[in-house]
Amino acid sequence: MCGYTCIRYLVFFFNVIFFITGAGLVGTGAYLRIEKDDYLDLCDKYSWATGANLLLAVGAIILVVAFFGCYGAWKESSCLLGIFFVFLLIIFVLELAAGIYAATEKSKVEDELKGCLNGTVTDNDYRKAWEKFEEEFECCGVNGKSDYIYHPQINDTCMGKAYKDKGCYNQIKDDLKNNLVIVIGVGIGFAVIQILGMVMSLWMICQIKSGGEMA
Repeated sequence: MCGYTCIRYLVFFFNVIFFITGAGLVGTGAYLRIEKDDYLDLCDKYSWATGANLLLAVGAIILVVAFFGCYGAWKESSCLLGIFFVFLLIIFVLELAAGIYAATEKSKVEDELKGCLNGTVTDNDYRKAWEKFEEEFECCGVNGKSDYIYHPQINDTCMGKAYKDKGCYNQIKDDLKNNLVIVIGVGIGFAVIQILGMVMSLWMICQIKSGGEMA
């Protein structure tokens, strides 16, 4: 009896934390949309807007999933807990698939990023975005000043700076690698929490259906 009650409250509090996580992701996505929308507008495929939209979508999904988990645990509803378990399993599988894809397609993604950057570096429509990025990260063009030497119509301010030989592509790639370590760590921790949530919810469903403590 005590074990069932403990699991019930664990599932409930787990989903409270899950709900707060979702709200945090929505808030972060909204912040990026408002404050950082032009940060990586050097390349439309890798813009902050795309990442922000993804955070907003994932955060919203987590809020819905957490609601089913919280309400299901509180009301001891095997139906709501079942929906929570299925959603959590789907999210886990998608995260696993995304991780495998990122690991196997790493070089392809890097090549696509470099190709996209090469396509915008001498495009006047992207000038302001490039100059802002170059000044903030102290880099010049995709590969360095050579990107502008053969395009005299582009008068980029980084040509007269000390970092004129430092390309922005390597800067972006290094930043992505540094952030990847954090993402992997957070992802592993989040996956462990998800597995615990699925195990606890499944155990609670079995107890409810077998005539455990009922409200």
